[in-house]
Amino acid sequence: EADDSLAKHNALELEIKRLLKAVVSQDIIFVVQNASVVDTSVLQTELERTKERFENCIIKKENEYAKLWNDWYIKCDECKYDKISYDKAYKDMQQKIEWLQAQLGDLKSKSKDTSCISDTRNPLSQKLENENIELEFQVLNYARENAHLKATHKNLFDSIFVSRTQTKNVIASLQNELQSTIYKNAKLRTQLFKKVSD
Repeated sequence: EADDSLAKHNALELEIKRLLKAVVSQDIIFVVQNASVVDTSVLQTELERTKERFENCIIKKENEYAKLWNDWYIKCDECKYDKISYDKAYKDMQQKIEWLQAQLGDLKSKSKDTSCISDTRNPLSQKLENENIELEFQVLNYARENAHLKATHKNLFDSIFVSRTQTKNVIASLQNELQSTIYKNAKLRTQLFKKVSD
């Protein structure tokens, strides 16, 4: 079950990276839509510069996400026995989901603002709208998956807690048996000593 959970976490990490790239590509489309159509060479140069800036931004964000996931995995290890740490890690991930949803809302408003651009850009607007819908669907799936992971980890934590309680009970029972055996041995030694002395 832990391997399955790790696989799901890895899948989520890839999904976040893909979402980030989708957000950045939509920003590029927004810049292209708002650029002047008159001089395509200027537009192409601006597009190349914008792509380079966004690629640098993607690298930076990927590094931030890698650090975030690394921190999150560390927190997951710690929260095997510490539910409070897990809840904090979950809240951090929930904030990231809300952040992605806010970006999605911002992109939707930008795509609506660009709807009045000439009919020659209508396919771009439609593409942007389609990608917005896809991104929204992915964010909702991510939120559902995150809720499922929280439930899974809660169940794991609860089962560890039950297992620890059962282990404590077994240890207490064994300690009682050991004490009883020590007492019986002491009685037998006393009886043996008396017989040897007589």
